[in-house]
Amino acid sequence: MRLEYAVLAPSGNVTLLIFTRVARDRQPVLAERLMAARRDIEQVGFVEPPTTPAADARLQMMGGEFCGNAAGALAWYLARGGRPNRQVLEVSGASVPIRADTNGDLVELDVPVAVRAPRRAGNATVVMLDGITHLLVGDAPPRAVRAEAHRWLRRSGLLSLPAAGVVFHRPRGAEIEISPVVHVRATGTLTAESSCASGSACVAILQALRRGCDTVVAVRQPDGGVIEAGARVSPDGRGVIAATVSVRVRMCEEGVFAPAGARGIRGGAHPGRRRSRWRISP
Repeated sequence: MRLEYAVLAPSGNVTLLIFTRVARDRQPVLAERLMAARRDIEQVGFVEPPTTPAADARLQMMGGEFCGNAAGALAWYLARGGRPNRQVLEVSGASVPIRADTNGDLVELDVPVAVRAPRRAGNATVVMLDGITHLLVGDAPPRAVRAEAHRWLRRSGLLSLPAAGVVFHRPRGAEIEISPVVHVRATGTLTAESSCASGSACVAILQALRRGCDTVVAVRQPDGGVIEAGARVSPDGRGVIAATVSVRVRMCEEGVFAPAGARGIRGGAHPGRRRSRWRISP
């Protein structure tokens, strides 16, 4: 088995994309093993043929969740390979294909907004998107951020969802600073992410509903970068009808996984190096 792959860093969120077809029931286990072998990788997505004629490709995330950063990474990679700068992508978790526009290293893409309105959970707010739910906590991140995020998810009843995150957020001048932690049920992972596009979109949604008007916010990520996130409200100002994010994508490496006789996964260069060959047993 030979698996073609690329490692990209959309807004610093190190993402592994697998371009060789992998059966859906094998994807979570494979992703879990890859992330265990490469601690720098925060998430894994599998690129598949689209199921609708209007779409250019399909991104199936490791736990069936929606991921804005990974979708932006795929759109950038396709444009880099000669595809049009405007892509229409199917993304797991999203009920309809999303638009993604690439301009240099910047990708602007739609975020699928859920029909249900945000709700309060204690002194936090639950914002639901298609494919992922985020709990927004208006506070600085604690020192043990993963443990505290797990407590928030458990108390709020969100651990049972396919994908849910906790986004600690606070104002920082004209920006909003976030610390996101994302739980994916299928892989059993709880990751303090370097950046989170969907979490940034949820921050924009919350701000737009508080102001009652269309809103664009600069969201400072843990890795130091900024995601520009926007939300468009309904005519009565009580709901959000659209959201977008803009992410900058950097290529880290690309290559091929080759079969190995030994059990498990071996090797792998640091993502800053372009050339790498991982070895994975069938």
